[in-house]
Amino acid sequence: MSHREDDDHDAVSYAAYVNEVMQRGILGGQLPVVTTNPNRLEEQARKAMPTKGFAYIQSGAGESATMDANRLAFRQWRIVPRVLRPTNPRDLRVHLFGEKYGMD
Repeated sequence: MSHREDDDHDAVSYAAYVNEVMQRGILGGQLPVVTTNPNRLEEQARKAMPTKGFAYIQSGAGESATMDANRLAFRQWRIVPRVLRPTNPRDLRVHLFGEKYGMD
């Protein structure tokens, strides 16, 4: 991913972002827009997407072999949290199809 110097002033500390998400959820009862439970992602997508678009994505855009491989890869992946370590500011924005999406 390319990094542009003019974007530095917008970078947010990842620890600060996680802290903000936790405070919103714990203190304010405000849950993230997208579920953090991978088993609920499909149902959430079904509700949010047009029927034809969801059907295309859900089928794996073809034979479903890629979907099966992705599920297997995620089941084998283990996250090891690294807490109480310094974090550098992270740019959590995404550039997609010429548009910039932030974590506002």
